[in-house]
Amino acid sequence: MRTFKERIAHAANAIKSGVHVGTPMLRELVLEMSEIDVHWAKRAAEAHREQIYALPDGEEKNHLIHMIDVMTTQPMSIGKANRWLGWIQATLVHEFKVASLEEMKQHNKKHSE
Repeated sequence: MRTFKERIAHAANAIKSGVHVGTPMLRELVLEMSEIDVHWAKRAAEAHREQIYALPDGEEKNHLIHMIDVMTTQPMSIGKANRWLGWIQATLVHEFKVASLEEMKQHNKKHSE
């Protein structure tokens, strides 16, 4: 069985050479890419857990912990996972000032690899 990267390369080469790539193959690749994106968003959110535990107790802290718990234990769409990650990060930057926007960008790059 080919790896995901090999299947993407195969599909890209087929498209470049003018070969028709069947809809099931494309659908499978798109679904797999979405799963990878959701996994990345969940991993990035989980990496904030320690930062959040260090915050002062309160409703915002409890809500962020709840969001990470839900993200890491329940299935969710890529759109929802990214919205939740954005909310968590925006709260950390704006409300708690534990990181800058640039630091969050670097955090996301680090956890996308």
